[in-house]
Amino acid sequence: MATALVSAAFSVVGKALAPLTDGFFKNWAASVKLGDNVKALELELLSTLAVLEHTSGKEIADNSAFRALLVRLQELGYDADDVLDELDYFRIQDQLDNTSAAADTHAKGCTHNLILNAKAVGKQIICLPTCLSPGKCFPCSSSMPCVRDDNNCDDNRRLDNSPQINHRNDEPPKLRFNRVDASKKMQHIVEQLRLVKQEVSRTMESRIITTSEPIDFKLYGRDLMMSSIIHDITEGKHSGNLLTVIPIVGPGGIGKTTLAQHIYHNEKVQQHFEVKVWKCVSLKSNANNLIEEIEKHIPQVRGENSTSTAGELVGQRLKDKRFLLVLDDIWDCREPGWEQLLVPFKKSQVQGNIIIVTTRLPAQAQIMIQNIDCPMALQGLEHDEFMKLFLAIIFGNDQPGATHKFFIEIADAIASKLKGSPLAARTVGRLLKTQLDRGHWTRVLESQDVLRLSPSENKRVEDIGLSNLRELVNYGTFEKACEEENGSIHYILHDLLHKLARKVSSHECLSIDSSEFKVSSLNVLPSIRHLSINIDDTSVKDRLTLQNCVADFNTLDKRLKVKKLRTLMLFGRHYSCLVKVFGDLFRESEALRVIFLSHPYYDVKDVLHNFNSLVHLSYLRIQYPYFLHQEINPLPIKLSRFYHMMVLDVGNYHISVTDISNLVKLRHVLVPNCSSIVEVGKLKSLQELRIFKVKQECQGFELRQIGELVELSGSLSIDGLENVQVAEADEAKLTQKGRLRELRLCWQSTTQNDSATAIQEHVLEWLKPSSNLQNSSISGNRGDTCPSWLGTSLSVENLESLFLDGVAWKTFPPIGELFLVNVSGEEIPSIMPEKRFENLRELVLEELPQLKRWVVHAPCQWFPFLEQLDIIYCSNLVELSFSHSFCCRQEKLANGNLFPNKLLSLKIMACPQLSSLPTALPWTNESTCHIDIQQIGSSSLHSLSADADTETGLEYSLTIEGKDTQDSMLWNALAFHNLTELKSLIMTRCQPPSLCHLQMLSSLRTLCMSCNAFPFIEGDSHFKYQLPVEQLQIDRWSASGKKLTQLLTCFPKLSNLSLYYFMTITGLGVMGQHATAAPGPSSSANKLEEKQRQQQQGLVALEEGLLLLPPQLQLLKICGCPQLSLHSNPYLDSNGRTGGGGGGGLQGMISLPQLSIFGCPNFLSLYSSSSFSSGFPFPNSLEDLSLDAMDIMETLTLVPLLNLCSSLTRLSIGGYGNLRGEGLLSLLSQGHLTELFVRRTPNFFVDWEHELPSCSSKLQSLSTDDVAGVTSAPICRFLVSSLTKLWFGDKVVDRFTEEQETLLFVNSLEQITFHSCNNLQYLPARLHRLPNLKILDIYDCKAIQMLPKDSLPSSLQQLKIWGCPELRSLPEGGLPSSLQQLCIKYCPAIQLLPKVDDLPSSLQLLDVRYGGSDELTRQCRGLIGIIPIVIT
Repeated sequence: MATALVSAAFSVVGKALAPLTDGFFKNWAASVKLGDNVKALELELLSTLAVLEHTSGKEIADNSAFRALLVRLQELGYDADDVLDELDYFRIQDQLDNTSAAADTHAKGCTHNLILNAKAVGKQIICLPTCLSPGKCFPCSSSMPCVRDDNNCDDNRRLDNSPQINHRNDEPPKLRFNRVDASKKMQHIVEQLRLVKQEVSRTMESRIITTSEPIDFKLYGRDLMMSSIIHDITEGKHSGNLLTVIPIVGPGGIGKTTLAQHIYHNEKVQQHFEVKVWKCVSLKSNANNLIEEIEKHIPQVRGENSTSTAGELVGQRLKDKRFLLVLDDIWDCREPGWEQLLVPFKKSQVQGNIIIVTTRLPAQAQIMIQNIDCPMALQGLEHDEFMKLFLAIIFGNDQPGATHKFFIEIADAIASKLKGSPLAARTVGRLLKTQLDRGHWTRVLESQDVLRLSPSENKRVEDIGLSNLRELVNYGTFEKACEEENGSIHYILHDLLHKLARKVSSHECLSIDSSEFKVSSLNVLPSIRHLSINIDDTSVKDRLTLQNCVADFNTLDKRLKVKKLRTLMLFGRHYSCLVKVFGDLFRESEALRVIFLSHPYYDVKDVLHNFNSLVHLSYLRIQYPYFLHQEINPLPIKLSRFYHMMVLDVGNYHISVTDISNLVKLRHVLVPNCSSIVEVGKLKSLQELRIFKVKQECQGFELRQIGELVELSGSLSIDGLENVQVAEADEAKLTQKGRLRELRLCWQSTTQNDSATAIQEHVLEWLKPSSNLQNSSISGNRGDTCPSWLGTSLSVENLESLFLDGVAWKTFPPIGELFLVNVSGEEIPSIMPEKRFENLRELVLEELPQLKRWVVHAPCQWFPFLEQLDIIYCSNLVELSFSHSFCCRQEKLANGNLFPNKLLSLKIMACPQLSSLPTALPWTNESTCHIDIQQIGSSSLHSLSADADTETGLEYSLTIEGKDTQDSMLWNALAFHNLTELKSLIMTRCQPPSLCHLQMLSSLRTLCMSCNAFPFIEGDSHFKYQLPVEQLQIDRWSASGKKLTQLLTCFPKLSNLSLYYFMTITGLGVMGQHATAAPGPSSSANKLEEKQRQQQQGLVALEEGLLLLPPQLQLLKICGCPQLSLHSNPYLDSNGRTGGGGGGGLQGMISLPQLSIFGCPNFLSLYSSSSFSSGFPFPNSLEDLSLDAMDIMETLTLVPLLNLCSSLTRLSIGGYGNLRGEGLLSLLSQGHLTELFVRRTPNFFVDWEHELPSCSSKLQSLSTDDVAGVTSAPICRFLVSSLTKLWFGDKVVDRFTEEQETLLFVNSLEQITFHSCNNLQYLPARLHRLPNLKILDIYDCKAIQMLPKDSLPSSLQQLKIWGCPELRSLPEGGLPSSLQQLCIKYCPAIQLLPKVDDLPSSLQLLDVRYGGSDELTRQCRGLIGIIPIVIT
């Protein structure tokens, strides 16, 4: 724990020193008479840093008192950081205003002060400040508004405590600097630091401990020396001496300890010496202490005297044993002390005893020479051996391959600077290993002093952060979860590690999750600086819970030192309801650096009342709300006074960027209108500017603004380059931007002439980027030639992505042979540069009308790493050709792939002249490949796409759209042998492939076809092909039912079948239907015989139109087949022949639970009430049946469904004008029907003459558009007796009669929906009597004027009112006390809600987005913090 606290304190103190590295800061401090204070504080901070740095990696005493000292030291570091950061804020403000501000003056006045310090401050001071009047008292805070008038330099103006009047209403006020207060703070900090530092220094020990275990398993470049030493001490010249001391001397990091470790652990050495001791020597060790430490590691012998000294015990134990002693890293051992140390070791009577000593000091080594001529001096490793070590450190056990060619070359160049030092290899190697990035390696190479490089030197704060993150991932602390399309990566910190991290950081970090524990029970330390709050949904589930949560958070007020907070992060979808609590809690916050607000629905000043006074604010991120309709902008329109701001991310919120260039420390700016930042070149620290637009007519948007941004990295898009002249082009200084990874250069189309063409060509030539560029995009350039840096003098050979859009060049980069056409249509070959891209992975060619042919010889050499190729809008492209050299030609021909080896994505769009592709698709059997082909010159192919996404679970699918031709040549372009992993195939407007091709798709599970017929091979048995398809959808089949039946036999695993718009299918049956069936209702034998005779006569005519379905189906959906009727013939085989017996219809589908029939008016024509005989149409397994017949008038009943009593749970009927409900009573009383939907079937409930059963109905859900029909039926009471859901869509009814209300609105109802009841004016008055009603939805009831006068039921939890323009108010009696959710949308006449006190205490959600009333919206916003979730 103490070690962690030391690291934390070291970090804080180091950060506090940051402003003092700026000479301007010190000069400014001197100008305001704080120079001595700053110097004293700097000295004390440096002294403290030295004490802490000295302990790095060393043993540290760990006790509660020492930990308290470290915490206090860290707090003082924070205080120092605060005061220096505040000084720097006012320095920047003065610099921007060209003034110098101080709170007191010299006796001779502020003019004298200015003259005294003018030399130090230089040009920063131009105008006299007006707030430096003598004889005034000064406030103790720096957060008061400044009264200085920057346009008036009259020093006789008196100090005024009123706020400064802004020149612009939205301009935040300037803050006043209090010099006296700052001076007192610094004096106090210096005094306290001196005291605490002394106590900390006394407690610390300072020694790095080495062990005998080698860090590296392999010893590089020292094998001969090691072998020589091992030979000499085991059997050579030293083996005959009683004691030999062998000093190994060399500078730090040269490998002395490593060599000694490998000697010590050598197997021969281990066997030769009986006693072996390794001792890392302390800086303060003397001979006696060292002997005592060594004695502890030597095994005891018999007869030892317990009163003996350590030296006597060593001599006694080693008397008869050969020993090896290694003394590592001796610094200060004088000759007398050395001789004293050797005394006990000289008592050994065995020959061959060895002491190996490592030291940096040659003089020290001379003292220790025993029986050897000179010390073993280590020099740097030879280059070859050093490179082996260096590469091993960087790449580990993985040997660098061809993809690392660039890195190996850079590593070799870096190695030459490291002088053979293994420590330098380890230090720099680890630095390189953390980031295999070309720019990073190049920066290391170009560093002035590579030997002094450390992980934090010469690196941006972003690089350090990423390096730390990678380390945490490598150590398993964080685990990579997923990567989004925009490149952002999400990481997971597992529970145990999260708990550990919270414990280690608990002295300064507090994380509050409202779902985990009560805030009142937390131990809130006074040292807390970083606060994170997450409000869980369960904490705001209703008003009462919210009140308890508010009360709980109010307990933080007295315990949390808000003034000291540096970080505030608020999370949770609905934490905005605590905005008033947080506003009171954080009212006095003044040290905040980091603010993160997740999805706020409030003004940020409601939480941070002194937001404009947060002088330290450096990171502000506002996440855009979950509900994108939210109109509240939480931020002030201007943020121009936050001079320390480094990261500004406001999502899609609008802020003014007019004066954002005042934020001189800004590094990252994510605002919607970043291209409108005036004089962006003032933001010298800016790391990323996603878009910059050159504006010819506006000052502050010149190209030279980009040139001032020396630290730009990431991506940059420069638009409006048509406004740039040749003389300005070099002002962008793109070659100096070595961290820039992506560059987009864009010209907008303008009227072209020879002069403009020449200008654009020269401008592009001058816009040469750094050689570290990875992604380049050039759009709209109308010059004649490709720039030399991209062509003949290629300087970006390591480019990974190249995007060329709408360029008019006649020469191109090295991407193969391009043949162009000129205005006259003549073909012109483009000159191909000699240099090639070494690492190109993405190539996009878009809108190049001059491109006619593209020929690439040996693409594996031209594009060894190409993964993505896009060719778009190349209107004259007629040939795309790839040919391979002899060495790989045979292999390529064998697998049919002529594309580059690593290609994963191919997109070709809008190339109408391109009639063929270089190779069949897909070119690989990898299911990760992506293909998108559209609008090419093929006569049969319109589009082809293949894709898969393993991360989202999207299965490998292929979609093909033809051109309504019968050309089977289309399938020659498909490599079926590479589609063995294909899961889904969708084909439209094309002739399907043959079955022999489909059988190659061994993983195919889903097949969708829109085709006229299927190409069966004459003479083939359909049993020959057995495909693994489980889901089949066929659209617009024009062949016969017999052909389709034959096709279905090829799918033995088929479970889901959907058929759409079959005009030729007239009959439906089941393959292999059994000859037995359950008897139907009463029918005479004569009628049955007559029916069978008629069927036999029509069998021949039906044979071609008859479709037989596989019996194993589990889902069947048929739509838009006007001629289709369900065949009632008792038995049909797969050829449509009669078999005899009873039954029929779909009885043979014994596993079918779900059936949907839409738009098939004749489907049940053979089962009408006039012709129904003995067969039931549907299998007993059916659970869900949907029938919609498009408003037919044939008389039908539900009698044919009576065999489903034991299985049917859901029945949906629509469009059957004369369908009667006969049979429904049996389904309800004897069966399991729970859901009934009856729409557009007006006669369903008429002519009931059956006696109602004594049992109750099981029906739970009823949907109807015929209120009068339902309520007039005798079955109504029985029908609704157990209902929990009721849906009305009656467009006629204007109000419910008392009888209708009594019949329909039963006490068991839990949910009622009124949908599109266009004439309904009043809701049923009985609603309020329903004791179990929880949900009431009212949608698009245009005429409804009021809700029930007697209020709504007390049980209601959810009320939704949408699209009711005439509804003017909520119930007069108020809302029910149980209501949890209230949603009002598109109801402009509703102006007000009940008063706050009349709102239900249970209300959790109030949603009035798109409500239509501004007054309602305003009122609801006032309920934020009272209602848990308010959406406006």
